[in-house]
Amino acid sequence: MNSSRTTNLKYHNYNEIERTEDFYLGAHVTAQLGLSDAALGANISGLIFTANGGIGWATEHNDTLVVSGILDGRLENGTLENTVVSGSFHYFLKQSEQLLLYAGSTRRRGVISTSKIRSFSAATADCAVIRCAIRMALPAPL
Repeated sequence: MNSSRTTNLKYHNYNEIERTEDFYLGAHVTAQLGLSDAALGANISGLIFTANGGIGWATEHNDTLVVSGILDGRLENGTLENTVVSGSFHYFLKQSEQLLLYAGSTRRRGVISTSKIRSFSAATADCAVIRCAIRMALPAPL
């Protein structure tokens, strides 16, 4: 399944200084579901899934916000295996052609199973990253 309602905008000096970049604003969702079974040649039976989505906004005040999330993993015997959920946001506030204020954060949480030894103990992993930056493009030397 794939659905999107996006607008493609070209920005300059956002993630890369002196580069023009495409920003896809609007909503998008993608989902996939698979089956793993011995009848299909697999050694483990279960459902394999992945889904992601996001939305982006831009205003007439030169600010842009992009929010996204991902869910990826397997379901075996009613138990989540090697499953990760993550989300992020990126906020840009353009002050001028040379000056951009940026704030962003990414958070991931996962369940890592020891299914290879068929023990149903699981560990959780958690990660958070927060970034802030002021990006300034200086005029090129003559």
